[in-house]
Amino acid sequence: RPTTVILGTPVWWYTFAPAVNSFLHQFDLSGKIVYPFATNGGWLGHTLRDFATACPGAKMAQGLNVRFNGSRQLTSDEDILNWVRNIRV
Repeated sequence: RPTTVILGTPVWWYTFAPAVNSFLHQFDLSGKIVYPFATNGGWLGHTLRDFATACPGAKMAQGLNVRFNGSRQLTSDEDILNWVRNIRV
């Protein structure tokens, strides 16, 4: 069974944060299953697509968009829990 990687980021200018970009350039995730998620207070942009582009050779699982409005979480706890339950390790 391939290794599972859960990879999260805040959204910066409609994509993943610079620190995540550095991580993705340093580590080869080929052959791994990647479950991406992103937190944002506005728009997800192309973050999940960018994960797929930055992880050639990895199997990208369904991503999760966790939205906030100020200090309030807009993505339901149920949606988050359902996403977590689908992770195969």
